[in-house]
Amino acid sequence: MIFFKTRTIVVVIQVVGFLLVSTSALPHVARTIDGQDWILQSYTELVESRHNEVQDAFKNVLQGVHIGSYITASERGLNSEGVYNVQGKIMGKDTVVKVMKDTGTEALGEVLALKDRGELLYSGYIVISGRYAPAIVMVKVPGKVLSDTREYKRASDEEREKLKKQAIKLMCKAVADIAVHSHLLHYENNIDNTLVTVSNGKVSSAKVCDYGASVTFEVSASVTRKEVYDWCKARWTPSTWIVVSDEMPF
Repeated sequence: MIFFKTRTIVVVIQVVGFLLVSTSALPHVARTIDGQDWILQSYTELVESRHNEVQDAFKNVLQGVHIGSYITASERGLNSEGVYNVQGKIMGKDTVVKVMKDTGTEALGEVLALKDRGELLYSGYIVISGRYAPAIVMVKVPGKVLSDTREYKRASDEEREKLKKQAIKLMCKAVADIAVHSHLLHYENNIDNTLVTVSNGKVSSAKVCDYGASVTFEVSASVTRKEVYDWCKARWTPSTWIVVSDEMPF
């Protein structure tokens, strides 16, 4: 009986050893996002390898940044306290300031993404509501959220669907251009992160905003506009561009 137990233990050890060797011998399978091998690391992951570029991002207190009105379309999320207009121009540009909850990887990754986009002006601490808070000052993206425009509010359901299609088409072109020029993917392209201009009843421009680090990705240098555009059009449709007020039964 003792011999049987000993033999069983030996067999189990041999099987476990075989499984360990077999598992370690398996080829490494790269992670893919949405099945797209051109989407690489997120900017939260890039912070580690490019930490020297952002290690002093929140070292200083920002002077001369005067906080204006709160942008109601912005959201207080997991990583930020919202976005505010900045009074006056900075370096001749209209700007906004995003107040962060902390200076962790998400904040550093967003600084890095905005830097790569050429939209970062400053980062550091500002005084808001009587306290110091980490903040990112960036170029203001022109336009309004589609659902906040007068044209959308006055439109019929059929007209709203048409406006959404126009906006998504232009937004996806913008996302594809950014991917090719800046080698990064603005992934979270919901209706609130797309600012549009409507002229003569049609969406004439659409630009993306909010480069949250966990949903902004480095892309392959070989990616094409068509690849990004096709991915974007498949992922974002009028049905996924949900407007809460449209869903309410009253």
